[in-house]
Amino acid sequence: MCSPYAVVNGWRYFQCGSCSLIFLNPMPTPEFLAEYYNEIYDYDPQVYRESVEGQQHWLLGLIEGHRQPPGKLLEVGCSYGYFLESST
Repeated sequence: MCSPYAVVNGWRYFQCGSCSLIFLNPMPTPEFLAEYYNEIYDYDPQVYRESVEGQQHWLLGLIEGHRQPPGKLLEVGCSYGYFLESST
């Protein structure tokens, strides 16, 4: 059984009652992803790094508050990897 977890920018997240996995439902369509990640998708690495550095503490706190020890974090689609780097 899955239960609502959060709504962020219109995206609905749910959590699996068996394994605690958090996932989007509904998932983005292939058409949406193709439009979002088109040929002109480009994000300045320095701007991204600064964004991660400015948000990493509250993001890690949010994750920490919802995990059940022991636990691991899987970051899917980690872009330049700065958040992954900051959480190690």
